[in-house]
Amino acid sequence: MAKLSVMDLAFFLTETDASPKHVGGLLMFRKPAKAAANYVEQVVAEYAGNINEIRAPFNQIIKFSRFSAPQWQVDNQFNIENHVFFHTLSGNDFRDSLYAEVSELHSIRLDKSRPMWEMHVFQGIDDQRSIAGANRRAPSQLRRSGPYYPKNACSTPPTASRS
Repeated sequence: MAKLSVMDLAFFLTETDASPKHVGGLLMFRKPAKAAANYVEQVVAEYAGNINEIRAPFNQIIKFSRFSAPQWQVDNQFNIENHVFFHTLSGNDFRDSLYAEVSELHSIRLDKSRPMWEMHVFQGIDDQRSIAGANRRAPSQLRRSGPYYPKNACSTPPTASRS
């Protein structure tokens, strides 16, 4: 088991109800022409993949001990349904609904009993667009996933070199 970095430890020790510690981003996607009605659900299911494909740090929780430093530990009870959520936006301007949903999500403390990440998929903009939001990740998850989140959470790295 890997020990928590100083940054990760500070992240958890300084979190309060008044100051939840998480980071997130939103990405807007457009369906390909002639995509199936359930295209977004299919893509999300592909990213979620087989539970055996989920890898560190996305399948890890923090083990606190009275006798040693906190460490990352594989969550043997990992359930993808605790991490991927669908929302339907409503109203004349999807932005108002989106901002309200995201604000609510970011006001809640991390649940330290499970891996600390979630993916929220927002639909209801129009028939062609959806938004995926990855939020509530620990600093080490940010460093280890980079710009390839969420795919890095669910598969082995590609063998082809990147230029």
